[in-house]
Amino acid sequence: NLQTNGSENAVKCIENGAVELYHDGTKKLETTANGIELAGSNSIFLGGKIDMPDNDSGSNGKILLGTGDDLGLYHTGSNGYVVNTTGDLILTAGATSSTVLRSKFDSTVFNNAANNQNQLVLDGGIAKLYASGTERFRTTSTGAKWVGYLYADDGGSIRLGNGADL
Repeated sequence: NLQTNGSENAVKCIENGAVELYHDGTKKLETTANGIELAGSNSIFLGGKIDMPDNDSGSNGKILLGTGDDLGLYHTGSNGYVVNTTGDLILTAGATSSTVLRSKFDSTVFNNAANNQNQLVLDGGIAKLYASGTERFRTTSTGAKWVGYLYADDGGSIRLGNGADL
């Protein structure tokens, strides 16, 4: 054991077992058979980065959160993934409803679960909506364009830009 001049524990080495690190006499970290464990409700503060290998399978190189590892963050070498296996994945920019969440991408594509059909594409200021993988509506620099039929429910009418009803 290593102790300070005031006889507080600093490092404790346990035969065939753990190594414990102390700060001001309070245990902060210990090694375990599975890796390391923070004592109590301590936090990790990093001055640098977490560097992990790319991951194509298994749990190496993944940041896993939740009791059942329900939320994961990893990179395969080609793509980055945020995977949520329980409940909804909710992205929020703050606690108030007036907070804006901003996406800063040149192109954003929302696909179906099978990842074989577009549902919404936001690309260079143009928004495209799809039905069953077929583009049905898009914004343009002068307005909007739709493909197929446009319906009004409940006896409503569709009005053209010049005020005439269709």
